Amino acid sequence: MVLPPETLIYAGHDYVRDSLAFAEYLEPGNEDIKRFRAAYDPRDVYSTLAEELKINPYLRFNEEPIVALLKEKDLPMRPNGNDGNR
Repeated sequence: MVLPPETLIYAGHDYVRDSLAFAEYLEPGNEDIKRFRAAYDPRDVYSTLAEELKINPYLRFNEEPIVALLKEKDLPMRPNGNDGNR
């Protein structure tokens, strides 16, 4: 997160489709996710940190819109799935 926004990120494993599906579930109106999905090429999986910060809810887990979505959809709010309410 402290790296420059233009830092390239290469996937070691291609979980991009599943991650994009989850991101779209959380933020169906996020146009950045739609653009990324349209340009996605499973033969060459990479992004920039700037893109990830726009499309990857895992990197924005503590931002109020994501917290509100997790609460609304009754999803765990802590990395280990224990949000203290279950």
